[in-house]
Amino acid sequence: MTLYLSQKKLFVLLLTAVFVGFALGFLYDGIRLFRTLRKPKTRVFRFLNACVISLEDFLFFTFGGAVMSIVFYVTNSGKVRPFAFVMAILGFLFFRLTLSRVTYPLLLRLLWLLKLPFAMA
Repeated sequence: MTLYLSQKKLFVLLLTAVFVGFALGFLYDGIRLFRTLRKPKTRVFRFLNACVISLEDFLFFTFGGAVMSIVFYVTNSGKVRPFAFVMAILGFLFFRLTLSRVTYPLLLRLLWLLKLPFAMA
């Protein structure tokens, strides 16, 4: 068994890892959006909110790790390539630093528009 991989397959793995990073960034924006819905008033609820946020982050990173494992399994026969992790992280960071500045406010406005009919009732 050789560790050689064609340039085409490496490029597909690279693009897939970047896309997974983007997708995880968009998913994280969704998680941030639901965090804005919870505004605890008392000290006990703030503590519970902090616990829920920690659980959300744990589940997000567990899900992200599972997705990366599936990407490695499908595109690379299960072999772990460190550059794929780096590219996924860079894709996530690129999304958070650029596109997230556009998508997150749009999602907040969409949420506000969806809540508007309920607030009027």
